[in-house]
Amino acid sequence: MTDILQVGGKNASLGEMIQNLSPLGVEVPDGFAITVDAYNYFIEYNKLNDSIYEILCEYSLSKHS
Repeated sequence: MTDILQVGGKNASLGEMIQNLSPLGVEVPDGFAITVDAYNYFIEYNKLNDSIYEILCEYSLSKHS
C-alpha cells in the first residue's frame, strides 16, 4: 500500500492481495501495473498530450450540449 501514489489504489490493493492471500491458497488473478512516471514518460515521448487534451475537450463539449 506504500505504492498508491505510483500505481494507484486498485493496483496497490491487487499487490496486497497477491502477497497476503496467495500463500493462504486464495487464487488472485495475475495483473500488472505501470507507474505514473512511466505513463507520463510514454505520453510525453509519443507527443500525445495535445491529442488527448483535444479529445477530452470534444467529449466534454458533447456531454454539455
